[in-house]
Amino acid sequence: MKSNVAPEATTTATDALVAEAWVQRPPQFSLHISLTVPRGVTTLLGPSGSGKSTTLDVLAGHVLPSSGRITIGGELLLARAPGELPTTLLSPQQRRIGYVMQHAALFPHLTVAENLRFGLFRLPPKEQQDRLQDMAKQLALTTLLSRRPAELSGGERQRVALGRALLPSPRALLLDEPLSAVDLPQRQELLQRLQTLLTQLQIPVLYVTHSDWEAHFWSGPVLTLQASAASSPEIQVVPLPRSSASWQSL
Repeated sequence: MKSNVAPEATTTATDALVAEAWVQRPPQFSLHISLTVPRGVTTLLGPSGSGKSTTLDVLAGHVLPSSGRITIGGELLLARAPGELPTTLLSPQQRRIGYVMQHAALFPHLTVAENLRFGLFRLPPKEQQDRLQDMAKQLALTTLLSRRPAELSGGERQRVALGRALLPSPRALLLDEPLSAVDLPQRQELLQRLQTLLTQLQIPVLYVTHSDWEAHFWSGPVLTLQASAASSPEIQVVPLPRSSASWQSL
Protein backbone atom coordinates (compact mmCIF):
# COMPACT_ATOMS: atom_id res chain seq x y z
CA MET A 1 0.00 0.00 0.00
CA LYS A 2 1.33 3.40 -0.92
CA SER A 3 1.82 5.71 2.06
CA ASN A 4 0.56 9.29 2.07
CA VAL A 5 3.32 10.32 4.46
CA ALA A 6 6.00 12.41 2.81
CA PRO A 7 8.97 10.27 1.70
CA GLU A 8 12.01 10.20 3.93
CA ALA A 9 14.98 12.10 2.56
CA THR A 10 18.25 10.19 2.40
CA THR A 11 21.50 11.07 4.14
CA THR A 12 24.82 9.42 4.85
CA ALA A 13 25.23 11.18 8.22
CA THR A 14 23.73 9.14 11.04
CA ASP A 15 23.15 12.23 13.19
CA ALA A 16 21.67 14.44 10.44
CA LEU A 17 18.47 16.43 10.80
CA VAL A 18 16.25 15.43 7.87
CA ALA A 19 12.90 16.95 6.90
CA GLU A 20 10.36 16.58 4.12
CA ALA A 21 7.27 18.57 5.06
CA TRP A 22 4.53 20.84 3.73
CA VAL A 23 3.00 23.88 5.41
CA GLN A 24 -0.19 25.40 4.02
CA ARG A 25 -1.88 28.52 5.34
CA PRO A 26 -4.95 30.10 3.77
CA PRO A 27 -5.43 31.83 1.51
CA GLN A 28 -2.26 31.33 -0.55
CA PHE A 29 0.83 30.49 1.52
CA SER A 30 2.40 27.11 0.74
CA LEU A 31 5.87 26.05 1.91
CA HIS A 32 7.64 22.86 0.89
CA ILE A 33 10.55 21.99 3.18
CA SER A 34 12.95 19.40 1.79
CA LEU A 35 16.38 19.40 3.40
CA THR A 36 19.11 17.41 5.08
CA VAL A 37 21.28 19.14 7.68
CA PRO A 38 24.43 17.07 8.33
CA ARG A 39 26.92 17.63 11.12
CA GLY A 40 28.36 21.15 10.81
CA VAL A 41 26.77 24.40 9.62
CA THR A 42 24.24 24.48 6.79
CA THR A 43 23.08 27.96 5.80
CA LEU A 44 19.51 28.73 4.70
CA LEU A 45 19.41 31.91 2.64
CA GLY A 46 16.34 33.84 1.54
CA PRO A 47 14.61 37.25 1.61
CA SER A 48 12.48 38.43 4.52
CA GLY A 49 9.05 36.81 4.54
CA SER A 50 10.09 33.87 2.36
CA GLY A 51 9.48 31.21 5.02
CA LYS A 52 12.88 30.85 6.69
CA SER A 53 11.57 31.30 10.25
CA THR A 54 8.61 29.03 9.51
CA THR A 55 11.06 26.34 8.42
CA LEU A 56 12.86 26.60 11.76
CA ASP A 57 9.58 26.58 13.69
CA VAL A 58 8.55 23.37 11.95
CA LEU A 59 11.88 21.68 12.73
CA ALA A 60 11.80 22.84 16.37
CA GLY A 61 8.23 21.63 16.86
CA HIS A 62 6.62 25.07 17.31
CA VAL A 63 4.58 24.80 14.09
CA LEU A 64 2.78 21.63 13.02
CA PRO A 65 3.08 21.06 9.26
CA SER A 66 0.14 19.94 7.14
CA SER A 67 2.02 16.73 6.37
CA GLY A 68 5.53 15.39 6.42
CA ARG A 69 8.28 13.51 8.17
CA ILE A 70 11.17 14.80 10.33
CA THR A 71 14.01 12.74 11.79
CA ILE A 72 17.23 13.40 13.66
CA GLY A 73 19.92 10.78 13.94
CA GLY A 74 17.40 8.31 12.54
CA GLU A 75 14.88 8.99 15.33
CA LEU A 76 11.42 9.92 14.13
CA LEU A 77 10.28 13.31 15.47
CA LEU A 78 7.20 13.80 13.30
CA ALA A 79 5.15 11.71 10.90
CA ARG A 80 1.92 13.04 9.47
CA ALA A 81 -0.04 12.00 6.39
CA PRO A 82 -2.06 14.64 4.48
CA GLY A 83 -5.44 15.22 6.09
CA GLU A 84 -4.59 13.04 9.10
CA LEU A 85 -3.48 13.58 12.68
CA PRO A 86 0.23 12.93 13.34
CA THR A 87 1.12 9.31 14.09
CA THR A 88 4.35 10.50 15.70
CA LEU A 89 4.79 13.95 17.26
CA LEU A 90 7.58 14.77 19.70
CA SER A 91 7.31 18.01 21.67
CA PRO A 92 9.99 20.72 21.35
CA GLN A 93 11.47 19.57 24.68
CA GLN A 94 11.61 15.94 23.56
CA ARG A 95 13.33 16.88 20.30
CA ARG A 96 16.30 18.44 22.13
CA ILE A 97 16.92 20.96 19.35
CA GLY A 98 18.45 24.28 20.44
CA TYR A 99 16.77 27.36 18.96
CA VAL A 100 18.19 30.91 18.96
CA MET A 101 15.55 33.33 17.71
CA GLN A 102 16.17 36.55 15.83
CA HIS A 103 15.72 38.84 18.84
CA ALA A 104 17.28 36.68 21.58
CA ALA A 105 13.98 36.20 23.50
CA LEU A 106 15.62 36.33 26.93
CA PHE A 107 13.58 36.42 30.13
CA PRO A 108 13.72 40.12 31.10
CA HIS A 109 13.21 39.51 34.84
CA LEU A 110 16.10 37.02 35.08
CA THR A 111 19.82 37.73 35.26
CA VAL A 112 22.25 36.49 32.63
CA ALA A 113 23.20 33.60 34.91
CA GLU A 114 19.56 32.67 35.49
CA ASN A 115 18.80 32.82 31.76
CA LEU A 116 21.77 30.56 31.03
CA ARG A 117 20.77 28.11 33.75
CA PHE A 118 17.16 27.89 32.58
CA GLY A 119 17.54 24.66 30.60
CA LEU A 120 19.65 22.90 33.23
CA PHE A 121 17.09 22.50 36.00
CA ARG A 122 17.25 18.68 35.85
CA LEU A 123 20.99 18.63 36.59
CA PRO A 124 22.58 18.67 40.06
CA PRO A 125 23.48 22.22 41.23
CA LYS A 126 27.23 21.57 41.03
CA GLU A 127 27.02 20.40 37.41
CA GLN A 128 24.77 23.35 36.55
CA GLN A 129 27.33 25.79 37.93
CA ASP A 130 30.29 24.09 36.24
CA ARG A 131 28.57 24.12 32.84
CA LEU A 132 27.42 27.71 33.28
CA GLN A 133 30.89 28.98 34.18
CA ASP A 134 32.51 27.13 31.26
CA MET A 135 29.98 28.50 28.75
CA ALA A 136 30.24 32.02 30.21
CA LYS A 137 34.00 31.89 29.72
CA GLN A 138 33.72 30.70 26.10
CA LEU A 139 31.22 33.44 25.24
CA ALA A 140 32.91 36.23 27.25
CA LEU A 141 29.94 36.55 29.62
CA THR A 142 31.71 36.04 32.95
CA THR A 143 31.55 39.72 33.95
CA LEU A 144 27.90 40.01 32.87
CA LEU A 145 26.33 37.18 34.87
CA SER A 146 24.59 39.44 37.40
CA ARG A 147 23.12 41.81 34.78
CA ARG A 148 19.63 41.68 33.31
CA PRO A 149 18.89 41.70 29.54
CA ALA A 150 17.95 45.41 29.52
CA GLU A 151 21.52 46.22 30.61
CA LEU A 152 23.12 44.35 27.70
CA SER A 153 24.02 45.32 24.14
CA GLY A 154 22.50 43.49 21.18
CA GLY A 155 25.61 41.37 20.75
CA GLU A 156 25.71 40.48 24.45
CA ARG A 157 22.06 39.41 24.42
CA GLN A 158 22.68 37.16 21.42
CA ARG A 159 25.66 35.55 23.19
CA VAL A 160 23.43 34.82 26.20
CA ALA A 161 20.74 33.34 23.93
CA LEU A 162 23.35 31.19 22.21
CA GLY A 163 24.75 29.97 25.53
CA ARG A 164 21.28 29.14 26.84
CA ALA A 165 20.55 27.09 23.70
CA LEU A 166 23.85 25.18 23.88
CA LEU A 167 24.06 24.44 27.62
CA PRO A 168 21.52 21.56 27.61
CA SER A 169 23.69 19.75 24.99
CA PRO A 170 21.21 19.81 22.08
CA ARG A 171 21.33 17.27 19.27
CA ALA A 172 20.97 20.07 16.69
CA LEU A 173 20.94 23.87 16.68
CA LEU A 174 18.70 26.33 14.79
CA LEU A 175 19.90 29.95 14.42
CA ASP A 176 17.42 32.52 13.09
CA GLU A 177 19.20 35.66 11.84
CA PRO A 178 21.56 35.62 14.87
CA LEU A 179 23.40 38.80 13.80
CA SER A 180 20.36 40.93 12.93
CA ALA A 181 20.41 42.84 16.24
CA VAL A 182 24.21 43.03 16.46
CA ASP A 183 26.20 46.16 15.58
CA LEU A 184 28.58 45.76 12.65
CA PRO A 185 31.83 45.90 14.73
CA GLN A 186 30.55 43.03 16.91
CA ARG A 187 29.43 40.77 14.09
CA GLN A 188 32.82 39.36 13.15
CA GLU A 189 33.71 38.70 16.82
CA LEU A 190 30.39 36.91 17.44
CA LEU A 191 30.71 34.83 14.26
CA GLN A 192 34.22 33.78 15.18
CA ARG A 193 33.17 32.78 18.71
CA LEU A 194 30.24 30.88 17.22
CA GLN A 195 32.51 29.16 14.72
CA THR A 196 34.85 28.01 17.53
CA LEU A 197 31.97 26.63 19.61
CA LEU A 198 30.28 24.82 16.75
CA THR A 199 33.54 23.28 15.56
CA GLN A 200 33.94 21.76 19.03
CA LEU A 201 30.34 20.52 19.25
CA GLN A 202 30.03 18.94 15.79
CA ILE A 203 26.23 18.83 15.70
CA PRO A 204 23.86 19.65 12.82
CA VAL A 205 23.32 23.43 12.65
CA LEU A 206 20.88 25.30 10.41
CA TYR A 207 21.89 28.96 10.16
CA VAL A 208 19.19 31.24 8.69
CA THR A 209 20.08 34.58 7.13
CA HIS A 210 19.21 36.92 4.27
CA SER A 211 22.85 38.06 4.01
CA ASP A 212 25.08 36.62 1.27
CA TRP A 213 28.29 37.36 3.17
CA GLU A 214 27.05 35.51 6.27
CA ALA A 215 26.02 32.55 4.13
CA HIS A 216 29.46 32.30 2.57
CA PHE A 217 31.34 32.73 5.86
CA TRP A 218 30.57 29.09 6.67
CA SER A 219 32.22 26.22 4.80
CA GLY A 220 29.15 23.95 4.83
CA PRO A 221 26.24 23.59 2.40
CA VAL A 222 24.20 26.66 1.42
CA LEU A 223 20.46 26.37 0.70
CA THR A 224 18.10 29.02 -0.59
CA LEU A 225 14.34 29.52 -0.50
CA GLN A 226 12.98 30.05 -3.99
CA ALA A 227 9.53 30.17 -5.55
CA SER A 228 8.64 27.02 -7.48
CA ALA A 229 7.47 26.91 -11.08
CA ALA A 230 4.08 25.62 -9.96
CA SER A 231 1.04 27.80 -10.42
CA SER A 232 0.36 27.90 -6.68
CA PRO A 233 2.75 30.02 -4.59
CA GLU A 234 5.06 27.35 -3.20
CA ILE A 235 8.54 27.85 -1.76
CA GLN A 236 11.18 25.13 -1.96
CA VAL A 237 14.61 24.67 -0.47
CA VAL A 238 17.18 24.15 -3.24
CA PRO A 239 21.01 24.16 -3.36
CA LEU A 240 22.73 27.51 -3.92
CA PRO A 241 26.11 27.55 -5.75
CA ARG A 242 28.89 29.15 -3.73
CA SER A 243 30.61 32.38 -4.71
CA SER A 244 33.77 34.15 -3.62
CA ALA A 245 32.01 36.30 -1.01
CA SER A 246 34.19 37.25 1.95
CA TRP A 247 34.41 39.63 4.87
CA GLN A 248 35.36 42.35 2.40
CA SER A 249 31.74 42.26 1.16
CA LEU A 250 30.60 43.55 4.55
